[in-house]
Amino acid sequence: MHCIRFTAPGYRPEFTRVPVFLWGARPDYDSMGDSKPLTSCTWTWLYLCNRQKPSEKVEIITERTSPMLLTGSYANFFFNLIMRSFSEDFTLAARAAFYLATFTGGQVALQPDDPFSSPDILLPHLGQDFDPSAALARAQASSFAGSSKDTPSPNLTS
Repeated sequence: MHCIRFTAPGYRPEFTRVPVFLWGARPDYDSMGDSKPLTSCTWTWLYLCNRQKPSEKVEIITERTSPMLLTGSYANFFFNLIMRSFSEDFTLAARAAFYLATFTGGQVALQPDDPFSSPDILLPHLGQDFDPSAALARAQASSFAGSSKDTPSPNLTS
């Protein structure tokens, strides 16, 4: 199992944007996690499995709240996290960590004892056939981007 650590100091994206970043505009996937409501940007656990390629699985977990980032307010607990991206596929773990660290303004560490640095250190590990700029744009334009309880798919077009 491959693991990449990352900091997540800001809101996370709606969990539904993560598979869009990883697998395309309308991915077919299974998920589990603690995003409640589904539009939450403070989730702390996420599991995704690509239905078209069941070997492509990734899990995001919270390792701990970062004492370096903690400002003393309980409300900040959800925003000062050190998280881990796990997958049997290193490239998939790297893609998930890259997206979430980039989205939240965080940093990544390739090895458990490595210092945190820019998510750009993951660029060589995202795969030759993967365009991170296009994937970021696709996730930003996702039908779920900016969703809320009242408008769960604000960008959905038929």
